[in-house]
Amino acid sequence: MAPTKINNLYPEIILSIMENLPDIQSLKSLVLVNKRMHSIFTTHRKGVVLHCVLENELGEDLFVHALVTCHVEKVPIMLPAFPELTVTSIRAQVSHLRKVRDDAAALQEALPSPSFHPRDTAMPITLRDADRMSHLWKKISELTDVFVEDCRLGESLEFYPMQDSLRRRSVSVTEKKRVGHALYLFHILSIFCKKLYLDVERTRQGEIDADRLTDSLEKLKFLQLTLVLRFMAPWELYELVSLQAWARRALHDLEDDCYVSERVMPYVLVQGLDRLHRCICGSAGDDQVLRASVLALKREASKHKAHGFGMILSRGERCSWARKPREFEKYRPFWGHGSKDRGGYRIWRSLETPRWNHAVLDPSVPIAYELLGTRQGMLDVWSAALWDPERWSEMRRTMRSGMVPDPWGKISCHWDSYMVGWRSALEPGMLRGVKREARLRVFLRWVRGVLRLKRGGS
Repeated sequence: MAPTKINNLYPEIILSIMENLPDIQSLKSLVLVNKRMHSIFTTHRKGVVLHCVLENELGEDLFVHALVTCHVEKVPIMLPAFPELTVTSIRAQVSHLRKVRDDAAALQEALPSPSFHPRDTAMPITLRDADRMSHLWKKISELTDVFVEDCRLGESLEFYPMQDSLRRRSVSVTEKKRVGHALYLFHILSIFCKKLYLDVERTRQGEIDADRLTDSLEKLKFLQLTLVLRFMAPWELYELVSLQAWARRALHDLEDDCYVSERVMPYVLVQGLDRLHRCICGSAGDDQVLRASVLALKREASKHKAHGFGMILSRGERCSWARKPREFEKYRPFWGHGSKDRGGYRIWRSLETPRWNHAVLDPSVPIAYELLGTRQGMLDVWSAALWDPERWSEMRRTMRSGMVPDPWGKISCHWDSYMVGWRSALEPGMLRGVKREARLRVFLRWVRGVLRLKRGGS
């Protein structure tokens, strides 16, 4: 019997082969070079094939993240600018964002059903959409690998306790997925919050408009609270705080003056993962190239008003730092109906409970705030919320005095983005843009860094 060529197979068999391909690139190679394959793909269950291949490539855990990201990018789903932002619009848009997430989760659950058809869902995708999702996934995978290697080898942070921890216990599959999960959430929120330049203006008398400032403060607080209650869980916000701290360190941002940094870096971060990937991974390990690309972005940022993204991805007002953790089942996390990352909840509970016990004594004492702020900075050095709970004892040990050698001697800790962000935004010389002296200070820091690199390489 003559061997059967793939072109002679029944369409159902060809579709089954397509659905089991490992990635979108393989699917494109098949359907774009063969007329019959292309015809079968476009006239039959195209949507089913795309969803199945994407799940093969991305994995079950992050498939929903990719679908939500695609939908948010296409529409796009964004909050209005601060002057038009209201409590009602915040609640409505965050609920819309959550509905997109729930629709994506329902779609994933429906995929194995023989009666499923993507036209029955609210989330149809095209081959171009799938290609974009595949490319973004590759960038997220590369950034995840850079994060792990950075923490393991100390390329941007010589913090030996973390390096020792990763030598003793290799990075787990769950830890890598948690970083990927945080990167997807980061990108989704960078689109969602794109227009949120702070509404800080002067009155005719030259003073800060107190009413507009108070209004902005209340809107920002309500947005953070609504995101945590309606879109994700508190530990997922902490994962974003940890990710922001790492991104700033990887971009050498913590070497700058904190007020200048907080004035320009939120603009850089809100450009999303494509820009972040281009800076961190596009430099191919060349620190000089990385610094030059970051400086160009900061110069671009200096022409704009202050952006609120850094404060949104922070722990918020100090009075809200102490949140008494509730039972796991009380929350509605973004990731996997709450069942797939109990470890994320457990590490957050470890981070949060001691602070709650401390703060209930007297949350108004300034020294308590300073102790909490110092502790937060130490946890951000660890990127604490992104690790499994098994590393908590090692983290806690480093925050006690007497560790030899002292791990904190030359470490630049991540500052409180919320407090520093507001102080920076209210600086009179920075209302319309970063004042010339501040821009010069950033430039000189960069030049000194380049000179240090050249001296070190000679």
